[in-house]
This record gives sequence, C-alpha cells and structure tokens, in this order.
Amino acid sequence: MKKIMLIAAGALLFSITATYAQNDTTGTKRNATPPAASPQPSPTQQPQPAATPQPGQNYQKDMTPIKPADIPSGMRQTLQDPQYKGWENSPIYKSNSNDGYILQMNTGGQPQSYHFDSEGKLVPNPKP
Repeated sequence: MKKIMLIAAGALLFSITATYAQNDTTGTKRNATPPAASPQPSPTQQPQPAATPQPGQNYQKDMTPIKPADIPSGMRQTLQDPQYKGWENSPIYKSNSNDGYILQMNTGGQPQSYHFDSEGKLVPNPKP
C-alpha cells in the first residue's frame, strides 16, 4: 500500500512539473530587434488599414457617431468592397474637425479601424 501511495504521489508531481514546464508562446518576444526598414507598397497595392485604436485615443472627443443612412455616396461605394463585408453592423464616426470618417470593424475577431476621407477613399495609417 505504501508503494502505491509513493507511485501515485510521484506521478502527480511529475504531471504538475510537466504542465508548468511548457513554454509560453502567447506573449510577445522581448529584446527583439526591429526590422531595418519596411518595404514601400507598390502603386498597385491597396493602402493598409489604419492601426487599431490605441488605449490613449478617444474617438468620442472629436468624432460623432453617424447612421449608415447618413454615409456619403462615395464612401458607400467604397464600402461595397468585399474587404468591408459586414460594415452595416459596425460603428461609423464622422470627424468634427474635418471631413474624415472612421469605420470600426471586428475582422476575424481582431478590432480594426479604417479611416476614410470626405470622398470615401481609404486613408492609410493617419498620424496620431
């Protein structure tokens, strides 16, 4: 009986050790060197969508939510692209300081913000 208890305790200790010994691959790498230079997009490539909102950015301060019916026709035509599938269910904001628009979508579970100008053209990565 004593041997069985020791074997069971050893197996339990081994399984706990094995569980906690696995590498954590969910975090970002630390001390990684940044790439030297990013390649410039060719003229045929579409501009990349703007970065997702940072915690410090507050769209409520300078933006007004609008309804899909209030979207200009140029932007509505741009949103017909398959890239923006499901935009009707996403919040759209109009800037109070200029004629820009922001569409916030969840693409594949990841939140993304798309910035558009007054004519409905995608604005690549605006500066904060």
